[in-house]
Amino acid sequence: MGPNETERATIFPNSTRSVFYCPHDPHLVWDLHDTTSPWVLAAVASIISPLAVLLNALIIIAVKQRKELQRASNILLSSLAVTDVLVGSLSIPLSAVVELLVTHQVLADHYICVLDFVAISSTVFLTICSFFHLTMIAWERYVAIRKWIDYKVMVTKGRMKKLAMVAWVLAIVTVSPQFITAPLTGMMRANEGVLALEIFLIVLSVLLISALSLIVYFYVMVYLGVRKRKISQILQVSELVSVKQERRIAMTAAVVTIALILSFLPSILGGMLQGIYPVFRQRLAMRVADIFLYLNSVANPLIYCYRDRRFRNAVLEILKSRKPKEKPSVVTDAARFVDVKHNDVFGSGKDTLQMQKVENQVRLTRSASCDLARPVDRAYLDSHKIRLTRTKSSLSLP
Repeated sequence: MGPNETERATIFPNSTRSVFYCPHDPHLVWDLHDTTSPWVLAAVASIISPLAVLLNALIIIAVKQRKELQRASNILLSSLAVTDVLVGSLSIPLSAVVELLVTHQVLADHYICVLDFVAISSTVFLTICSFFHLTMIAWERYVAIRKWIDYKVMVTKGRMKKLAMVAWVLAIVTVSPQFITAPLTGMMRANEGVLALEIFLIVLSVLLISALSLIVYFYVMVYLGVRKRKISQILQVSELVSVKQERRIAMTAAVVTIALILSFLPSILGGMLQGIYPVFRQRLAMRVADIFLYLNSVANPLIYCYRDRRFRNAVLEILKSRKPKEKPSVVTDAARFVDVKHNDVFGSGKDTLQMQKVENQVRLTRSASCDLARPVDRAYLDSHKIRLTRTKSSLSLP
């Protein structure tokens, strides 16, 4: 049973009889009478969270183990997969825990609000970090298509690692002011907390629009570059194959970018409609919008595997669902003959029959060949006769 009115006022001083809110974000409230939705969200989170961690961890392991995946461009994909692992292991569980704690009212409001702030901040931070990674990936595809002559000089593994570090640092710098100032202003006065949040949202919007504009520019240039190279160099087969491969990689990166933008749209629309429709001022509506962001962390590795056979094969081999392909071995006639001779010496008793077949084959070849081939065939026959004599002598020894 839930606490009575007096206990609720002590545990939840920021709440009324039916709602609860946190000082750092007073516009969003929890409906304390709704005890079903939090459990539904927790059940969904319990499915999405392990899937996001597992699938993205497989992508990271595949890039690390498979040589054909250890390209400079895949370094950024691996770093992007790390952000999705953190979403699955940090943001999703925290959000589910906060919903259940508010429903059962088992902690003081201060602790719940701290957990809620950490959950929201981690989600925003990792989303921004993903946008920055996708901007770097778009630039790499732009260089691969439009500046392909200088690609190996401009795109190196060391530079890609530095760009991945830049994406993480930029995301930290973007979120850290809000992470530091919002709890302090929220504890002092709610109006100051709201002002800090509005300033942060304006800065965040500017950064995301700038990153999105760069992504669109790079992919437009990639599209134009692919068309130009395909038309002017259609007669060069090797170049056409390279263009198709680079275009496929660019399309994969573009699909990942579009998936992230689509998953972010419900949160943007919910924030815009808060002042118009009261239903969007409830935490439940925002948590439902966050589910789409969480699903994006599961969709990214699936897109990699669907679009790239190398990722798919690597993941299946890691899961032991598919055996690694064995390289075909070239077996020469001499190796076959040594193997036959080895078996015959150790008791097969078929050396004479094998030698007769070889001799008949050589005779037919000699009769059908020209005079230039006769010395070679005679030498071939003589060598087999010598081997037969040695084999028989070894078998006759006591």
